[in-house]
Amino acid sequence: MLTLDPGKVCRIVARARALDTGRPENFPEDRARRELLEIIRTLNEREQVELVALCWVGRRTYAPEEWEEALSEARAAHSERTAEYLAGLPLLADCLEGGLARFGQGCSGFEDGNL
Repeated sequence: MLTLDPGKVCRIVARARALDTGRPENFPEDRARRELLEIIRTLNEREQVELVALCWVGRRTYAPEEWEEALSEARAAHSERTAEYLAGLPLLADCLEGGLARFGQGCSGFEDGNL
């Protein structure tokens, strides 16, 4: 069962989108990446593990019914470089939004100002 706060996920989605596309010219990539890494690093270990598992569900490596297996694999893979792993994933925002959607949740209503 997903226990990670969807608001936290949506905040990461917003920052990942700023890194991937639509970034204003006065918002350099290195700043966007630093902010994304900082947000992920502020999560505790359980939240980081859930975030990785959610990403895997979103990219369809696992089905929602395989959540416990995804969590177990994410827990085994967790390290001090988990934030870098996530920030380096292509389409991170899409994977996280897809994961939320597969659990019947989403980021509508979570505008950047509400995060």
